[in-house]
Amino acid sequence: MSKEPDTPTSNEATVQESKGIPRRDFLRWMGMGAVAGASGLASPLLVSAEHGRNPLAGSADRNWEEIYRDQYRYERIFDWVCSPNDTHACRAPLRHRLFCRGP
Repeated sequence: MSKEPDTPTSNEATVQESKGIPRRDFLRWMGMGAVAGASGLASPLLVSAEHGRNPLAGSADRNWEEIYRDQYRYERIFDWVCSPNDTHACRAPLRHRLFCRGP
């Protein structure tokens, strides 16, 4: 009996190609990372912060918070009747006479 080599069908080949990084390449990179970690090459990058000192104290830019709050800032609430037995739960915040995100 002659044994035919295992060849993936077209569907299996497509699935293997779409998985991203091949297993052998992944293992190769993991091996290089383990060697770098064991040899101490990565240790200067993993130094802990000094005790009692906030590492973000001098470099944190918090201007984004004002932009985030401004997304939800509105000038007034507009109420409307959206059904015959409405309980006035239909509200829309307005800013510059335009609907904006709800509170």
